[in-house]
Amino acid sequence: MLSGTTKNPLHHRPDDEESRAIANSKKTKSAGSPPEEHRHAASTGATTSSAANAPGAASGTGQHQHQQFTYNAKKGLKAMKAEQEQAAADAAAAAAVEEGQAMDESWDSSEPGETWLEVQRTKERHLAATTPTDWIYGDTLGQKKDELKLLLLQNSIHCTEGPTRTKDHHGTAVFRIAVESQKDMDTLLKLTRDEEDEENGTVIHEKLFTQLDNTRRISELERSVEVYGLHPRTDEYRIQSAMNQFGEVEKITTRPCRNGVKITARVIYRNGEAVEKIQNEGRKWVFVGRDLARLSMVGKEKVNWELKFVAKLSQLPFGTTTLDLQPLLGEEKAEFITIPKVFSKDGKQTRNLREAFVYFSSAEDMEINMKTPVRVGGYDTMWGSKDEKRCRECGKLGHIQRECVIYQEFLETKAHIKAVKEYQKGGALKVTKQRSFAQITSGNGAGNTQESGQNGQQHQQSQQTQQQQQQQQQQQQ
Repeated sequence: MLSGTTKNPLHHRPDDEESRAIANSKKTKSAGSPPEEHRHAASTGATTSSAANAPGAASGTGQHQHQQFTYNAKKGLKAMKAEQEQAAADAAAAAAVEEGQAMDESWDSSEPGETWLEVQRTKERHLAATTPTDWIYGDTLGQKKDELKLLLLQNSIHCTEGPTRTKDHHGTAVFRIAVESQKDMDTLLKLTRDEEDEENGTVIHEKLFTQLDNTRRISELERSVEVYGLHPRTDEYRIQSAMNQFGEVEKITTRPCRNGVKITARVIYRNGEAVEKIQNEGRKWVFVGRDLARLSMVGKEKVNWELKFVAKLSQLPFGTTTLDLQPLLGEEKAEFITIPKVFSKDGKQTRNLREAFVYFSSAEDMEINMKTPVRVGGYDTMWGSKDEKRCRECGKLGHIQRECVIYQEFLETKAHIKAVKEYQKGGALKVTKQRSFAQITSGNGAGNTQESGQNGQQHQQSQQTQQQQQQQQQQQQ
């Protein structure tokens, strides 16, 4: 940017300055040069004077600077004027190009005049090296680690991380050590080990540590995508099958999420074109199998999720998945959909609930979409607020599923069918003296069983109270 009081080189008139410079050169004394310089200029056929905003200044920094203006008697004022105009135009074009490049290179989200302190993370700043665990003396892993620690102390190596046992990209078990200074890394790489060749009997000197390349990790970050909210038992094939639509996958790693029974998958592609494709499409979610998962990181950029406006879609058919509700997603529609899962007692099986939470980007989109009723597989569903408590069985307000009369009748019918199937396979029916076989098979068995159980409990309570009264009387006597 130009600063100070400047003249635009495209609007000022250089011929006025030239005339003033020539007039000043005819004077006996000049304010910018001694008489000897004027006499020397007259003898050579050129006049020199001090002028502000001369052609050289017009192509310079743009501020008022005192520069020497030289008149050429061989070219004349017209030729000099043409040269000055061309030089001013070229300088203005070059300044505009430089200013645009500087703005592109230095542009950031900070306010004008702010300076940012760039701080590298520990993983990017530290220098790491590895050595195979088999090269360290010791019978157990603990003995080998203690031996390696003693070796680092003897050589005065400041170790910031490790030694920790891990595996390299070949799958070999190694000890990883991280240092912060290049001096410590040079000392670490100078350590060698001696190994005797069994055939020749010669001693082989080999480096003990191998330095890791941090740039590889940075390049992996640029080529990686993180998928959040997957089922813990989602296999690698299912993830790769879903992410191959963007590019060739090189590696997949998973880790548990901080909240919920879910995992996050980190997908690393062969090149960065796949990540650019996801960014250009504006993708924020992906279907992995029949489940909808969110993208939390695309390259080095974090995906911004603001799930503030939520609506509940209840009365879904049994077994409905987020893949069935895909038509609800899109521009000016839902941004994300989740269907809660219920795990069995042993955790081996899961079941989707008959309701879905639909997330929108704005309150207007949520209001517009909730006006349109949704029918899934021929079943009518109902829109509602996320805090609205509605029975999952009948869809009415005022009670929950376990208090629903329809749900209780369903459980009784289910228990009756189960009892008949067990008896059909050769099992025993739980027949009591008060009830006949016809009463049990008629469908009233569940109620009779409950009544008999309540009567038994009352009888036990009465016996306990009688025993307590007898004990109190004995203590009084």
